[in-house]
Amino acid sequence: MARKIIATTIISKGAEIYGRLELDCAIHIDGKVKGEIKSHSHILISNSGVLKGDIKCDKLIVSGEVEGKIEANFVEITKKGFIKGEIITNELVIEEGGIFEGKSTIKSANGSKKL
Repeated sequence: MARKIIATTIISKGAEIYGRLELDCAIHIDGKVKGEIKSHSHILISNSGVLKGDIKCDKLIVSGEVEGKIEANFVEITKKGFIKGEIITNELVIEEGGIFEGKSTIKSANGSKKL
């Protein structure tokens, strides 16, 4: 039987990462990341978090800033969150006050629908 990985990688406020990250676990970003992130779990960008680059993950919650292409099953932009770029997802939630600039494509069982 496969063991479920329960772990979170944290990039602290003040830290800056450049490059490509590929993870099986969740990631919590309080600092700055420039590059590509791929996670089989979820990614949380906090109020102080900034990510410039491409993201592939199961679930993305943005309270900080993201610029790039996002592919995820679920994307949420909180009231202080900002995303600029392209989102490809099954479900997109934008709280009042959250900002999205760009193009979104909602995936469905019957194909894709651009919004």
